[in-house]
Amino acid sequence: LEEVSSNNLIAPNGDKYALQINNNGALIAVPIIPKKVLFIGNSLLLGFSTFGMCASDSKNDYYYYVKEYLKTFNSDVVCNKLLGAPYEQTETQSGLDSWIVDNINTQTTDYDLVIIQLGDNVNNEVRNELFKTSCKQLIQAVRTHMPSARVSWVGEWYSSAQRQEIIAQSCSETG
Repeated sequence: LEEVSSNNLIAPNGDKYALQINNNGALIAVPIIPKKVLFIGNSLLLGFSTFGMCASDSKNDYYYYVKEYLKTFNSDVVCNKLLGAPYEQTETQSGLDSWIVDNINTQTTDYDLVIIQLGDNVNNEVRNELFKTSCKQLIQAVRTHMPSARVSWVGEWYSSAQRQEIIAQSCSETG
């Protein structure tokens, strides 16, 4: 988290910022150490209602470990969860559009890090075909609604080379 590159700036108080550009061409300084994080995920995030599937309890899922790691840099970091499995399981463009309006556009705009962990439930031809464009659409929606957020898409549990390529391409095309 603390690596500084040529695209990053250091404030007089020592805080580090990454530069991002919004849809209007304005530069935005986004903190390297996040203050507010949104996790968007499937059953690995909320499979047992309050904690991730395949974890023995709430202190053994990936959300907990990432949150605790972030706390080593900022003990006041605020982390929230959003179930994205319905996004993965939607098989129509109108369903995806509705999910974004109902779930992304209703979030507060002050997140400075969004971690997306989706793709596992994109598991049939209809979903795979839709994912080719919906992946990029989701990132664009997040970046538009939360313009000061860095967006990171983490890998899937049940990965495929095809989905990984779609995710990588979408991330590349949306900065």
